Amino acid sequence: MDKDLDEHGLVLDVMQAEILTRDLLTLVRISDLRSNATFAALLVELAEGLTKAGRVLQRFASKVRGLDDRFGFGRSLQFFAYASHSIVVMKNYASNIAKVSLPSHSTTLFATWSGKRNADTDKTQTFDVLLKHVERVIVHAGPIYEVLDELEGRLGRFQKLVLFEDTSITLAKTDVLAELWTKVGGNKRQLQDLDRQLALLKELKKYRGKILVSITATIKSTTTVVHQLEGMQEYLQVTLD
Repeated sequence: MDKDLDEHGLVLDVMQAEILTRDLLTLVRISDLRSNATFAALLVELAEGLTKAGRVLQRFASKVRGLDDRFGFGRSLQFFAYASHSIVVMKNYASNIAKVSLPSHSTTLFATWSGKRNADTDKTQTFDVLLKHVERVIVHAGPIYEVLDELEGRLGRFQKLVLFEDTSITLAKTDVLAELWTKVGGNKRQLQDLDRQLALLKELKKYRGKILVSITATIKSTTTVVHQLEGMQEYLQVTLD
């Protein structure tokens, strides 16, 4: 389960995305983009969101790792299959014991069964503790989805702003290229400025793509782990009923 989350890879991706965001923020602030102030504000929000995402992801991964270390999910399926069968047998014994009159020669057998029943009772208690831990870990996944949803919303606004600027600059460049002065070799400075702005917008588009990939990977990994935890939660609830 801890491998499914790939904590170190995801957190590293988020950290790198945060660094990239702050680097782009510097470039945007000194650029000639008409919406550079709006871009800067959005990048600040994205940087803050990525910082928050890294924290909640680490917190959730820590809870999953603690659960894994304590209960050993690598061996959990075999353990659950054996222990749940034992619990069912124990329940059947408990319901029938009052109806059975044991002969005197069965004392040894009863003592053996009593030891087994105590062991199965321990398994039941362990399952109950495990269920509470699983439920708490599932709750810690909630903030991850919340912060990632916020990031996706900001990226949506970011994309609209990039498209707006790209269209405006492309049209401006078209107008400049249509001018007679440009055709005879003039307006080089203006064309260079517009090309620089378009190049920056190209980087901003790449940035959005990278952040979106990180968000998608984090959602996928978190959801995989949550589904496993929910399956385990349901299994334990049924077993303990």
